[in-house]
Amino acid sequence: MAAGNTVSFSDPDGYAARFGNASLNLTITGAGAFGAQLTRLKLQQLEIYRCHENLPRIAYVLLSSEHIGLSFPVGTVPHMVNGFALRTGDVVLHGPGQRVHQRLHGECSWGLILLPTELLATCDKALTRRRTTS
Repeated sequence: MAAGNTVSFSDPDGYAARFGNASLNLTITGAGAFGAQLTRLKLQQLEIYRCHENLPRIAYVLLSSEHIGLSFPVGTVPHMVNGFALRTGDVVLHGPGQRVHQRLHGECSWGLILLPTELLATCDKALTRRRTTS
């Protein structure tokens, strides 16, 4: 069953706490009142997030050891992941338990898709046309 909602935040800690299978630790690097909007959609085991933030910041992101993630910019404002600038159309694959540093230089939107590694393993043949080894 699908479930989803959109929540607005004025507190960076409350915002960071709403990412289910990923842990975010935010450091705001710009002046002003923090504002963020988080849209979350959960489809069985798949979690999809659309994030919008208004201030420059650095985030330390830690995925759970049972999930992989895909992160990407939403819109035309680039952001940095592990020192690389991401632009429209770029996608970064994050492995289970991976630690990532993300930097936003100002108001920005980004997306995150999380799925269990077991789910990806069951789909590997359909995705790659061959069975991956464990």
